[in-house]
Formats: sequence, C-alpha cells, structure tokens
Amino acid sequence: MKRLLVFQHVPYEVLGKLDPMLRSAGFRIRYVNFGRDPDTLPDVSKYDAMVVLGGPMC
Repeated sequence: MKRLLVFQHVPYEVLGKLDPMLRSAGFRIRYVNFGRDPDTLPDVSKYDAMVVLGGPMC
C-alpha cells in the first residue's frame, strides 16, 4: 500500500474529493496538523507522496 502524508494547517482543511480518489488508488493517508502540534517533524522518507494544504493565511 502506498503512503501519503498530508500537511494540514487548520483542522477544517481536508483533502475533500481527493480523499476517496486517493484511497481507491491504494493510498493510506496520514494527516499531520501543524495547528494542533506545530513541533511535529514527520519522517517524510517513509512516504510515497505528500500534499500540503492551505489555510487562512493563503
């Protein structure tokens, strides 16, 4: 199974319609919420793809 890392800045920004498409393509999705835990440093080498979501600052 492929692994996708999603950087999330606020909890209400999600993948939306991309979520079911990515899951059906075989991705396991992990969200990292920087608004909730700003010091999180995930090991990006463990993932096959990454998405960075926007937030109110965009």
